[in-house]
Amino acid sequence: MSVQQPCQASIVFQNVSFGYETYIQKNVKSIHLEVLHKISCHLKVGGITVILGPSGCGKSTILNLLAGELAPQEGIIRMPNPSATFGFVFQTPTLMPWKSVLENALFGLTVGNGSVSNEAKENCKFLLDKYGLAEFEHKFPRSLSGGMQQRLSLVRAMVANSDILLLDEPFSNSDFVMRYQLQNDLSDYITNGNKTIVMVTHDIDEALRLADAIIILSDRPSTVLEEIEISIPRAERLKLGFQLDRLSSETARIRKILLEGRDI
Repeated sequence: MSVQQPCQASIVFQNVSFGYETYIQKNVKSIHLEVLHKISCHLKVGGITVILGPSGCGKSTILNLLAGELAPQEGIIRMPNPSATFGFVFQTPTLMPWKSVLENALFGLTVGNGSVSNEAKENCKFLLDKYGLAEFEHKFPRSLSGGMQQRLSLVRAMVANSDILLLDEPFSNSDFVMRYQLQNDLSDYITNGNKTIVMVTHDIDEALRLADAIIILSDRPSTVLEEIEISIPRAERLKLGFQLDRLSSETARIRKILLEGRDI
């Protein structure tokens, strides 16, 4: 068993297993529920890796293992930069209700520092405006809809300028126009900043538009069914006129793999 150790070209999961202790009823011996079973895969540094799989298969657990919130019970995670910083956008927004929208967005910069440069503050205000949050910057998160709270969580992660963004279904509450804008902005974030994104989604079309590589997991206890690299450049796939029909073979292949990997 090992936590994160250095490697070179990519983030490597090597035979990683993890499970949770669960209780059927009080005062009864716990049962070990294995979620991940000997997961081995490569996550591209400087790119976007999307994780697909059935509900409950451990996709979010992988993100928590990457962030160091959990430790592998078996196996090794090798990181190219053990001191890399992480930004995390959860399925449910984790905002501080006593802080304003602007304070929440800047929070990652104030931890352990306390001060924020004028440049960082201006960049933050620019992103808030871009994502329709500027008029709420002095209000509290309770004033925002679910989709707006999710966008605020993403702004906070981007403003913090983290090396690795871990995104757990970040667009689930966004409409088509906002989703398209966010996808393009994340692509720019990668290209311009030499960043890495690992994202969980259930949306195959979204994965095909955004990912450089897709990792498909089986039902629990999860194993890696397949790693798929997308040959068409991401910038081309994100163009408004791009037809996903050009990736129809990949779509059919992913659906087939997911269905065959289910315990049904």
